[in-house]
Amino acid sequence: MEKDSAESVIQYLRSLDLAGHKALGSHLGSLLRVHYPQFNPTEYDCRNLKQFIIRNVPELAVVGLSGGDVLYEKIPGPGSSGDGKSELPSQMATAPELSIWKTFASPSTSYALYANAETGLFRVLSHFAAPLLPPWQRIPSYEADKHRELAREFVAQMSDEDDKRQLTECVNQQVWWPRFYQLTIRLNIVTKWMDFRRKRILEELAATLVKLNIPTAHIPQLTKWPVPDAFPKALRTYPAKSETRDQRLRRVALGVVAKMSQEDLGAIRARLADFINEIDKR
Repeated sequence: MEKDSAESVIQYLRSLDLAGHKALGSHLGSLLRVHYPQFNPTEYDCRNLKQFIIRNVPELAVVGLSGGDVLYEKIPGPGSSGDGKSELPSQMATAPELSIWKTFASPSTSYALYANAETGLFRVLSHFAAPLLPPWQRIPSYEADKHRELAREFVAQMSDEDDKRQLTECVNQQVWWPRFYQLTIRLNIVTKWMDFRRKRILEELAATLVKLNIPTAHIPQLTKWPVPDAFPKALRTYPAKSETRDQRLRRVALGVVAKMSQEDLGAIRARLADFINEIDKR
């Protein structure tokens, strides 16, 4: 695929004359297969054509569904009118909250985050897309060094000295993030860490907007979202820190018994009263 194919696709989609009509996503996909047969949105970190259009062609707005297909309508893009204030309706202009979050929170993102200095609306565009014109302003992403300092601040407020030691050793390594995240899962504090991290990064986004004189009304409310479970439960081989000594002993004993053969089980001597008492407890 040619290096400029993404930009060519973007320009092609922008040039489509829909004459006030709506277009099905499948129709746009068919046109691209004819004119750009090698184009694949997944090569640009997009799950599908819809995500590629939302990020790179804001003039084509999602306005509804037809069956299981997406309906697009072409509307004026930013800066297209003489006063420089033209923009998409709010329900179409805002990028999904997760895209806004990922773009700002990722130092090595391949996307650009913009905010409207007049309305505070956000847009996320690929680096292949042309920069937006004023009143849109580019918002710099959260820096890598700040992520590390954020982790150190989180660790410093912890009370468990053993947990603190493990996390401190991890955050001081050159490549620290994957191991740090796994440790928070193992230590049963991943929700606290993600809530702390999300709150501080959104505070930084708000401070950046204030510094640029941009309204803060449209900052994503990500505190409502659950922490994604990125690691299967099978990988969580360590018990929660709240497990008592008796619970740990019971868990180990059950594990040993589960691995015993029938002959070994037959050799175990226990009083009938012990089993009756255990049944009564349950």
